[in-house]
This record gives sequence, structure tokens and C-alpha cells, in this order.
Amino acid sequence: KNLIQEEEETLNRSKPVSIKDAQSYFAKLYVRYSLVLKYLGNCYDYSIQPQKRIDIKSTMEYVICRVINLRHLLVKWAPLNPDVISKDGSQKSFPWEYVDLSEALKELHVSPSQLEIDTPSFF
Repeated sequence: KNLIQEEEETLNRSKPVSIKDAQSYFAKLYVRYSLVLKYLGNCYDYSIQPQKRIDIKSTMEYVICRVINLRHLLVKWAPLNPDVISKDGSQKSFPWEYVDLSEALKELHVSPSQLEIDTPSFF
């Protein structure tokens, strides 16, 4: 299955989802799309034919937008940090920019160094 078909199948299911399940789902997608972006960057760098480079560039631009979108969804669905609980037991709700991807990396057998995204050479 490709990523887009898998996303569509998951979105078509109409059952309620917990925050942990949503965060896990978006974390896995973020890791997979980041790997695709890295592979497309390598293809673009080593491609000699200008026609193929144009197609790879447009695909990379789409994937970059999707990675940014997934990053925003990860921040939105991140579980609340227990260190932010005040003395009266209430918790302020604000998005954390730091998201734990360790579970998704373990499940997909990816090292953190593979997840580093390089700036595309066409920028």
C-alpha cells in the first residue's frame, strides 16, 4: 500500500479515536513522509535529466507541505505534559513544539539519524 491509500482508508473509518492513538498515527506518518522526502532529495541530487528533476522537484514540494502539515498535527495531538500541572491540579493547555517520536521510530525500525531532513538543493 502506498501512504495516500493508507491515509484515505484510515480517514474513512468513523469510530472515535483517543489522543494517544491519533498522536501515534500522525507520528508514524511523519516518520514515513520524512523518509520519503529524504529519498526524493537523493533522487533529485543524482538525477541528470532535467525533465525528471522538474517532476521530482514538484513531488518534493508536495511532500514538504505534507511533512509540515503532519508536524502541526503532531503538535495539536500531543499528549499534555505532566510537568505543567499547577499546584491546584489544573493544567494550562498550550501546544508543545517538542514531540516524542521514539515509539514510531521503534515500530518502523528507523534510527533518529535517518530522520534528519536536509535542505533540498533546489532552494
